[in-house]
Amino acid sequence: MTRILFPGFDPDTVDFSDPALPPAMTAEKIRAGMAVALKQFADRGWEADVRYIRPDEPLHRQWRRRQRAIALLQDGAPSVAHSVLVL
Repeated sequence: MTRILFPGFDPDTVDFSDPALPPAMTAEKIRAGMAVALKQFADRGWEADVRYIRPDEPLHRQWRRRQRAIALLQDGAPSVAHSVLVL
């Protein structure tokens, strides 16, 4: 099975007052767009993992927290390998 890693900024951390962003953009619209993309991936038989990045927190801390959560969920199973990285 094709597994996709789909990282991006946490929509709650985006500064929507930035003029470079489309007018009226919101965190809810970003999440809705992600839901559409994830459904399209699933319809193709792909499994996608969304990983939100918080720019106000160092990546190494986010990574360690994620690894601990995965270990708890998988009960010690090996980590998952991804076939594709979408940026």
